Amino acid sequence: MTAGDFWFALYTQPRKEYAVRDYLRGEGLHVYLPEVRNKVQRCDRRSCRPFFPHYRFLRDPGLEQLLRARWTPGLRRIIAYGGRPAMIPDQVIRQIRTRLRTFELPEEEPFKRGQVVRIVGGPFEGLNALFDRRLSDKDRVRVFLELVSRVQVPLEMDLRDLIPP
Repeated sequence: MTAGDFWFALYTQPRKEYAVRDYLRGEGLHVYLPEVRNKVQRCDRRSCRPFFPHYRFLRDPGLEQLLRARWTPGLRRIIAYGGRPAMIPDQVIRQIRTRLRTFELPEEEPFKRGQVVRIVGGPFEGLNALFDRRLSDKDRVRVFLELVSRVQVPLEMDLRDLIPP
């Protein structure tokens, strides 16, 4: 690999990704922070979040600048293997950029927490339950099924098995 054809991975302190990026950019270095849009927009929060929490990528800065970058406020370490900074090919960073342009966050929740839903599939078909939350980016959710004596039993199920009552 020739100079400029690779990147270094930087590991930051919790929630310091943006501070490290801004500091290094202020030093004239080329830094890449992979981001995705937040699913829910709030006026008191950023509209994007890091796709790889704690990680940034620094384009080959040269040995002198790399040694100075080690002392960046909020940076924990430069990722290394065998005592040598790991070099990430430029092609890998280009693939990450390409994938993130087409990356879609999960759609908005179809139900609100505490909303009554009707189960239309599986062994509890025809019963009502209370929607709790999505369990993953997949379509798994948790609902509470009210049984005898008003005991609520949590169930994991497929989102496609729920409809409004």
